[in-house]
Amino acid sequence: MITAQEWLDKTYPNKEKVDKISFFARGVKYTESDLLITDFPNLEEIEIVGVGYDDDCMFPIPKCEIKNCPELKSIHIVKCQMKEFTTDDLPNLDSLSLSANYLTTLDISKYLKLKILAVSNNNNLPPPLQTLTQKIQAKERELFAFQIEDVKERQAKITRLEQELQSLKDLKIRLETKAQQREEELTTELNQLKQEKAELETKLQDHETTFATTRQQLDQIKNELAKKQQEQQDLEQKLTNEQTKSTELEQQLMALAVSSGLLSQQVENLTQQLTETEQKEKTAQLEAEVRGNLIKEQGDKISQQETQIKNYQQLLRTSEENLKKCQDLIQQKTEQLTNLEQEKNDLQVELNQAQERIKSLENSLLTSKNKISQLEAKIKESKGKGNSSELERLKKELAQEKQKNQSEKTKSQQEINRLKNELNQAKLKEEQLSQKIQALSKKSVQVQENQEPKSFWQTIKIPLFYTLGIILVIIVVGWLYNQTQE
Repeated sequence: MITAQEWLDKTYPNKEKVDKISFFARGVKYTESDLLITDFPNLEEIEIVGVGYDDDCMFPIPKCEIKNCPELKSIHIVKCQMKEFTTDDLPNLDSLSLSANYLTTLDISKYLKLKILAVSNNNNLPPPLQTLTQKIQAKERELFAFQIEDVKERQAKITRLEQELQSLKDLKIRLETKAQQREEELTTELNQLKQEKAELETKLQDHETTFATTRQQLDQIKNELAKKQQEQQDLEQKLTNEQTKSTELEQQLMALAVSSGLLSQQVENLTQQLTETEQKEKTAQLEAEVRGNLIKEQGDKISQQETQIKNYQQLLRTSEENLKKCQDLIQQKTEQLTNLEQEKNDLQVELNQAQERIKSLENSLLTSKNKISQLEAKIKESKGKGNSSELERLKKELAQEKQKNQSEKTKSQQEINRLKNELNQAKLKEEQLSQKIQALSKKSVQVQENQEPKSFWQTIKIPLFYTLGIILVIIVVGWLYNQTQE
């Protein structure tokens, strides 16, 4: 494992071209060591986060020292187990964040342009504003001591100390004003976030209603498919009956043929008995009767059989086409329904996470406001009683609480910005989901019937192929139905 200093020297060898030093823990643990950041003439920002996803410190630096970085404006070093932090004069520094470390002392009097300060969650670290107040008091005592010195020298020192004192007071006022402004902005953004949450919940309810309607349409399609399957089975039964009748018709033809043979035998017998003229007449008469009966009976039966078979074939083809279209439509509806359910679950998870984070921010802000209100009330009581020591202690506590509140507001602002982005993405997904559901609910089932007549000879020739095809269709429909039910 390498140390933090080795990582810095290896990652940023060309110091003149570096304007930002950045590190985020990514699962690799570094050896504990001090960190010296020096001689970066163009460096403007330092951002080091030493904890990864499992809250284990991956980048421990007990001591951090920054030298000769005149353009530095922002320092953000958090969760690095840092016990000591020192710098030279940083005239352009306006943001300092050293939260979640082990600091015990911190001097911010060097940073005259400082606007943002976050030092929460440090062990035994006095509030920076309290330290700044102590420095102001020390300067005032030093100013008083200088009064006994030479007039000219004392006047120069007094002027210099007054300027420093005024600068420190201005810095304190700016920090307090900034804290108040951030509190108001955070409250406004929190209210907007609540309103967006309510709108998102309303849209989610509308989506659930549309989803239930789509499911009802899918159930109707399933019922129609079951009816089509029943109609197909009825048509198969009718086709079987017609085939049986055709077989019986062939048997009747055979019986007629036998009867024709018997008639021929009778004609021969009569021929022996009648004269030639009578034989001719009887023969012609018998042949005419036989042919007329056979042609008439067979013609009627064959016409009826052909008509019925054609009708059954047409119904069977129509049913097969409708069945196939219904199966395709059910498969499409099922896939779309699965996708919609997944998107709905994802949207619900995101909404729940946003709600939990919003509640956490609200509780944190409410707790901080209550503490500040209590301290202000105590300060008013102390003013009325005239207890200066208690009043001074309460003022220090109030300054410390405002400092902590400022840090919490900074974190809350970052969290709210991230939540806004997530909510915007969730809204976009919800709109796309609504469009898909509307398109799915408006889609209609169209079934076209095609007529393609077949002759009686073709129907008798390939009944086996039709039967096999119907069995395969029934098997596929049954499999699709089971998949849909699962």
